[in-house]
Amino acid sequence: MGGYIGNSVVGVEHPSKSALNATTGDFTGAVDIDGSITSSAGATITTADNNPQLTLESTDADANFGPVLKMHRNSSSPADSDFLGEIQFQGENDAGEAITYAQMFGRTVDVSDSTEDGRIATKIMIAGTAQNVLDIKSNEIVINDDSVDLDFRVEGNGNANALFVQGSDDFIGIGTGTPKKKIHIQDTTSDGIILLDRNGTTTDHQICFAHNYQSGSQSGGNYFGIGVDGSENKLVFAFDANSQASLSADAKMVLDSSGNLNINQTSSTGGKLNVSNASGTWAVTLVDAAENANYVEFRDSSGNQHGYLKAEGAGLALNVGSAGGIDFSATSNVSGMTSELLDDYEEGTWTPTFDTGYPSGDPEEVVSNAAYTKIGNTVVAVARIQARNDSTGMQLGGLPFNSNGDQSGGTIAHDTHTARKERIFNGNDHINWEYSSTSSSLANQYFMIVYRTNS
Repeated sequence: MGGYIGNSVVGVEHPSKSALNATTGDFTGAVDIDGSITSSAGATITTADNNPQLTLESTDADANFGPVLKMHRNSSSPADSDFLGEIQFQGENDAGEAITYAQMFGRTVDVSDSTEDGRIATKIMIAGTAQNVLDIKSNEIVINDDSVDLDFRVEGNGNANALFVQGSDDFIGIGTGTPKKKIHIQDTTSDGIILLDRNGTTTDHQICFAHNYQSGSQSGGNYFGIGVDGSENKLVFAFDANSQASLSADAKMVLDSSGNLNINQTSSTGGKLNVSNASGTWAVTLVDAAENANYVEFRDSSGNQHGYLKAEGAGLALNVGSAGGIDFSATSNVSGMTSELLDDYEEGTWTPTFDTGYPSGDPEEVVSNAAYTKIGNTVVAVARIQARNDSTGMQLGGLPFNSNGDQSGGTIAHDTHTARKERIFNGNDHINWEYSSTSSSLANQYFMIVYRTNS
């Protein structure tokens, strides 16, 4: 072995090995050591440049590890949770103090033979305190174990916030660095889609909402489930008060692959909306909080309305549209039936007019209580007429609808005599009648006619 102490060469021969024994020494050149170095005290390497202060180099050409830096705590009484080696990254603060800004250390967790467990942790300085930011244990990997206000972010290829955990409120963002709720998903390049895929298996998969989940079988837990059943062709809404809902046994509403919506039943009974109610209460209830009218509308694919149901106040109205009606085909029929469709109903008032040309005379008239009711193509018209019938006939016009043929029928009651003929002609809106006698006094005549119309 050779080297320099000061400017002198030192070489000492030993019968069995080369050795250098000195209390102190300054080496100003390179020192070549053939063999191992064992030291019982610390060593300090100081340089005034940015070159590496320590280099470990292995020239071994095999595939095994090399070089190897080993830190071995050779304790005579190893115990669980002992601290092992530590790497400290130190620097000065502005007060000239040496600060450990970052450190990594190992610890034992279990030193029992054959069941040993270890741990390695990384701490960094945050606001003047060393905080555990990464802790790798035998049973978990923990980020931010000291629970400081520290965001966690995973960057993808093109998205800086592929996964983001907001330390201030524990919100989780996917595709966003500013999550607004517990889980916030944002995709600005395509549709935001959450995919639940059981890869063809027949097991239910669902999203569960619970008041108190516990182990999934908590009394009063109120478990709602939304998912696809095992047959993979129905979206099911299920509920169970005391355990996680089964999509098959606890289904409350089912949307099948044909677009049929089934409430309180699992399959369609023929309609697009199928509601079953075995309890005897209302199956469907419409409520308007503003106490306005409630509508159920019927429209075609172009948006044209063909009828509606309207509930307003204490009543219910049915509008069947211009080509619709109420179909009574479910009832039994008599011979000669031609239609079971009731296509119109209306009622209102009408204004009678008088024509004195039939057969002759000049009555004085006063009209009141003129009203009508139309059911299908049948019209019932009534009125009270005060007239001085100094002729034997009268023509009353202004009927609300024209007749669909020559018709006669109806009644006209008079305070002093009764009409003997009543007739309404095809396509006209007036009726003619004659009296058995004349009267010069003003008298009440109560008029009613029933006739048919094409209107």
